[in-house]
Amino acid sequence: PRPVRRRRPMSARAGDESRRKKRIPMRIPVTFKVRKINHPHSFRREDQVEEGHMVNLSDTGLQLSTDQIFRPDAEFTARLEFARKHPPIEAVMSVKWARKNAFKAFGAYAYGIHFDEIDDEARELLLRIYDEEKARYDSKAGTRK
Repeated sequence: PRPVRRRRPMSARAGDESRRKKRIPMRIPVTFKVRKINHPHSFRREDQVEEGHMVNLSDTGLQLSTDQIFRPDAEFTARLEFARKHPPIEAVMSVKWARKNAFKAFGAYAYGIHFDEIDDEARELLLRIYDEEKARYDSKAGTRK
């Protein structure tokens, strides 16, 4: 049997601040399974699989666009499919804010998502991807000045 990986909140990162983290534009498909709906009139089952797109990434969360409706505190297990050079990342996430998506490019609704539980290996990979993308984004922004 595979060893059970320890999960801990993303906020447990050393030197973490409760302040808002810089978000890096990054668009990838996201598959997620609803764990807790937090909506009394939802027609959705709590184990239903949904799809959306990550619009941006920070080291503690992401923005998700989808046509599905969720309220803050809804929880789901999500799978992020990064480029082939990185394996997919799975984590337990929760909705922190919700609004209608003005752009509707990837869905009618936008959500601020927080990484609640993620195993150590996936967490390190996510932080490495974030740092790589941030450096790439910052270098592009520097060339525009």
